[in-house]
Amino acid sequence: MRCIDCTEPATRRGRCKAHHQAYEGRTSVRTRRKRGRRRAARYDAAERLRRRIRDRGNAWCDWCLADFPADAVDVDHVRPLALGGEDVDGNVQVLCRDHQLKTGTESGAVAARGRL
Repeated sequence: MRCIDCTEPATRRGRCKAHHQAYEGRTSVRTRRKRGRRRAARYDAAERLRRRIRDRGNAWCDWCLADFPADAVDVDHVRPLALGGEDVDGNVQVLCRDHQLKTGTESGAVAARGRL
């Protein structure tokens, strides 16, 4: 049986001795994922806004301008990331649960439900 990383004979779990040592020396998947989540939280505008709302305890909806408790609002991208929006402070807004219709209409989910 050949090594899955090269053409040498495999000696340990599908890898040759050199590639097996390199594989065993890598950080664990759990550690790499945790590092990625920490990095994303540091640079993510939506996450920063969520954190500020949690710390403050309340926020106002950018559409109706009413004040709501932190657990009754969601952070939304003005221009969705899927449609080319950026994850910057100027592209995030706070919406109350009543205005989540905006997100549904952008994804086409509400329009599809209306046709049925």
